[in-house]
Amino acid sequence: MKLLKQILSLSLAAAIAAGGTAAFADAAEPAPSASSPEQSGQTDQTDQTDKTDDQENEDTISLDNEYIEPDLSEYVIWDGKSEFLENTNYIITETAGIGKDKVFTLPKTSRLLVADGAQLLIYVGGTLNINGRLTVAPTAELTSSGTVTVANDAGFESFGKTSFTVSSTVNIMSQFVVKSGSKAAFSGVVNVYRDGNYITYGSTSLTGNSKTTVTGSWQIPEKGTQYIKGSFTITLSGRLDAAGYLSVSGELKYSGMLELEASVKYFKTTNSKVVSTRSGRLFDYRQIYDGMAPGAYKPGMKGIDVSVWQGTIDWQRVKKAGVQFAIIRSTHGSEKVDKMFDYNITEARKAGIMVGVYHYCYAENTAEARAEARHFIETIKPYKIDFPLMFDFEDESQRHLGRDNLTDIAEVFLQEIEDAGYLPMIYSYKNWLETNLDMSRLSEYEVAVAEWGVPKPTYGGEYGIWQYSCKGLVSGIDGEVDLDICVKDYAKIVREGGWNHLDEFE
Repeated sequence: MKLLKQILSLSLAAAIAAGGTAAFADAAEPAPSASSPEQSGQTDQTDQTDKTDDQENEDTISLDNEYIEPDLSEYVIWDGKSEFLENTNYIITETAGIGKDKVFTLPKTSRLLVADGAQLLIYVGGTLNINGRLTVAPTAELTSSGTVTVANDAGFESFGKTSFTVSSTVNIMSQFVVKSGSKAAFSGVVNVYRDGNYITYGSTSLTGNSKTTVTGSWQIPEKGTQYIKGSFTITLSGRLDAAGYLSVSGELKYSGMLELEASVKYFKTTNSKVVSTRSGRLFDYRQIYDGMAPGAYKPGMKGIDVSVWQGTIDWQRVKKAGVQFAIIRSTHGSEKVDKMFDYNITEARKAGIMVGVYHYCYAENTAEARAEARHFIETIKPYKIDFPLMFDFEDESQRHLGRDNLTDIAEVFLQEIEDAGYLPMIYSYKNWLETNLDMSRLSEYEVAVAEWGVPKPTYGGEYGIWQYSCKGLVSGIDGEVDLDICVKDYAKIVREGGWNHLDEFE
C-alpha cells in the first residue's frame, strides 16, 4: 500500500520507552561534499499515493540481477574528456579516466555504461557526480580514488567489479545496487544519506580502513554477502537489514535499526566491536539470540503489506523468511479489485501466514466513502481474515477537502466496516493522521501508522501496527516491499471479540 511511507511506533511500551533518544555524538548525518547535491533535512516523507494497476513502476534501478545488454547503437563513446550532455547515452569501451581536479556530472536524463572488458578510473582529486544512471557490465571494472556521488533519483548498478581506495569518498543519496555475482570493495569513506539505499546481492567488503555512515538504508538480501572490517555506523534514522551472510570483524555501532532476519548467517570475530546506543534497536528474527547487543528485546510480530506491484509472490519462501502476517490489498476506489488479491490471500494462508486486508480510498465525500466501503466488504467476504480490515487513507488528491470533511469520510468508512461485523483500522502516515484528521473523533478505531527513518515512531497517538520501511527485501518477493511491525495480538482480538465472521469458516 505504499502504506505511505512513515511509521514506527512500538506499543511494546516498556521496551521502547526504555530506549531513550540519545545518539552517538559522531552519528549525525554527514554533510554532503561541496560537489554533491544538497540534501534535504528530516521532514515528513513526500506524499506517495498508491499506484493503480495501470500505472508504471518508476523505480530508477531494477532489482533484477540479470544483465541485459542495451542496444549499443544508441550509445556514444565517452573518452573521459568531453562533458556529458542531456538526453544522451554514453559507453566506455576500453579505458577512460577522470583526472585530478576534473569534475564530470552525468545529467539526470543520461546514462553511462562501462562495457564488458572496459575500465573507468577516477584518480585522486577527480569527481564523478551521477544524476542519471551508471551501469558497470559483468566483466567491466570501476576503480575510484576520488569522489563519486549518486544523487537523488539517480542510480548506480554494478554487475562487474567496483573498487574504492583508501582516498575515495562515496556519497549515496539514492539507489546503489551490487548485483548477484559482482564484487564491491570500499577502503575509504562511504556516506549513505537519508534517501540512500545500498543493496548487495553480490559480495561487498568494507576493508579495515573504511569508514561507513548509514543515515538511510543498507540491505543484505538472502544471497548477498557483507564483510565489515572497518567502521560501520548506523545513525538515528539509519537501518541495516541482514538476510544473507554478515561477517563483522571491525566496529559496528548503531543508534538506528539493526535487523537480523531469520535466514541470516551472522558471524563476528572475538576482536569485533558491536555496540548500540540507548536509541539503537535490534530486531532479531532468528530463533536463538547470541547476546549480540545489550538491551536487545524480542521484536513485535513481523509483517509485510503487498499488492499487485509485488508480482507473483512465493509465499512459502516468504514464510520461511520469518514473515508472520501480511496485509494484502483487495480493492481501490469504488469498483476496482487488485489483480493479485485472490492469489495473494489464498497462497499466504496456505503458507501459514496470518492475513489482513486493505482498501485504498479515493472518496471525496461520505456517499463515495460508503460506496467504497461496501465494495471492499463484498470483495473480502469469501475469505477468512485474521487481522483488521484496513482503510488506507492518504491520497494527495483528497487533501483539499479539509480536516472536517476528511474526518467525516473516515468515520463513515470505518463505521461501515464495523457495522458489517469486521474489526476496522485506519492507516496513514504520521503527518496525514495528525494534520488532516481529527483523531479525537476516531479514537475508538485501531490505527496503523507509517513513519520511516526514525528509531521509533514519533506519532503521538496509540497504534497497533507500525510500517517502518518501504524498501524491504524479503525472500520470495522480487523487488522492494513495505515492512511492518505489529505490537498487538490482533488474531486474538479478532477471535475473542467475535469479529470478521470467523465462526463461518469453522
